Amino acid sequence: MGWPVEPSWVAGGTIAPCRFVVPDPSADETIVQCSVNGQPVIGVMQEGMRDTPGLTGASDVVAASSGDQDFKVHGLGDVCLIECGGTFNAGAEVMPDTSGKAIYALVGYYVGGIALQAGASGRKVRIQVVRYQKSTSGGSSGS
Repeated sequence: MGWPVEPSWVAGGTIAPCRFVVPDPSADETIVQCSVNGQPVIGVMQEGMRDTPGLTGASDVVAASSGDQDFKVHGLGDVCLIECGGTFNAGAEVMPDTSGKAIYALVGYYVGGIALQAGASGRKVRIQVVRYQKSTSGGSSGS
């Protein structure tokens, strides 16, 4: 699904692969990695690293650096990989933690995805990107 016309995003800082991202309120069409639990997300950063593997200075923990524009953001409705910051079951509503990783969504926070696979800290799993505020304690199970 994603966007009808892909936005020309600019990275507002270093963003790791497979992390939730949000708009930077201080600059137009700029995104940053989520840094607050349950922030309303705009998408998930690409799976790939910024630089070609094997090149001097290449890092597998950086998908984009400040000012970069050559990267993919998975938008609402897209299915993509996300890195887990905690444990949850398939079908669970997940939200970003303070480093943009997926954790089980709590009531009152914004849900950023629906887990298509069970998650455990440090593992990458598939989610469908969504955005809504969790208002009841019912629904998916997690831990």
